[in-house]
Amino acid sequence: MSIRSVVTRGYANGGSIALVAVRGYGKEAGGGGGAPGAWALGKIYDRYEEERKQFDAERKEKRRQIAKIKDETDAEIARLLHKGLEYEARTLQIEKLEQMVATTYSRRQAKLASEYNEAVYLAYEKAYRERTFAALEAFERAIEQARREEEEFLMLVIAMME
Repeated sequence: MSIRSVVTRGYANGGSIALVAVRGYGKEAGGGGGAPGAWALGKIYDRYEEERKQFDAERKEKRRQIAKIKDETDAEIARLLHKGLEYEARTLQIEKLEQMVATTYSRRQAKLASEYNEAVYLAYEKAYRERTFAALEAFERAIEQARREEEEFLMLVIAMME
């Protein structure tokens, strides 16, 4: 197996799929609309999160394959190529997130975000206003933290019911 095939397999297709997906984000939510009481971005974020999990799994697999390369020079070249492609893929993810924020933002959606979680609301507002890499990553982290807390709470409730 060549170095290039180990590093690029999956990213090339993922990149082109990602560009198509960026244009599609927000359409099912009506660009900030959605069903009454529904937080449109929360629903769209589910799809984004699934894509991110797939990206993370592919990244781990590529690292595992690179670790199998016996020649040190070839392994180093593969690591550097992988690092560059990984950065490009992450940049596409953040662009998707920005598109999601831009297409779903409205006062109503911001209010629903605040009802969901204050930290998510603040990060949503900041991500919409600034649209910087750092603000978008902070928004991503805020959603992930809120979802972890929600999951922990549900697990606690289930444990208490038993």
